[in-house]
Amino acid sequence: MEGTCTFLSCPPGASGVPTSEKAAYSHLKVLNAKHKERRKMPSKKLRLTVYLSPEEHAAITASASRAGISLSTFAKRVCTGMAVPSLEHRQAVKDMHQANAALARLGGLFKLALSEKPEGHDRFILQKLLRDIEASQRELKAAIMRVR
Repeated sequence: MEGTCTFLSCPPGASGVPTSEKAAYSHLKVLNAKHKERRKMPSKKLRLTVYLSPEEHAAITASASRAGISLSTFAKRVCTGMAVPSLEHRQAVKDMHQANAALARLGGLFKLALSEKPEGHDRFILQKLLRDIEASQRELKAAIMRVR
């Protein structure tokens, strides 16, 4: 273990073993300063403390869980008057996105069929179906934006 730090608080791979008490003290000061730098909070956000009964806490926690968000995010949204989406709402938006993706795949298949140069009546039918699919996609995207 020659050349590595013997102190428990040293990061892995730290080199330079202090030989005197003074050197050890200054070494620990440097490590402590580096540790404090890493512990700094990323922002200066304020914290709100609220006292609740166990029943109130359980009810709020259950509501946050039903919404599929953290307790902190739930409290922030409720206190600021923002909407709190339910899991059913989120599932509905997800289902709409999946339907939109299915329509996009179907449209891609119709475009592939059109690229193979079908004759006469078949080409007209494929083009009409492709326009219908694209219109349905636009309507679905508009509905998704309204629901969000």
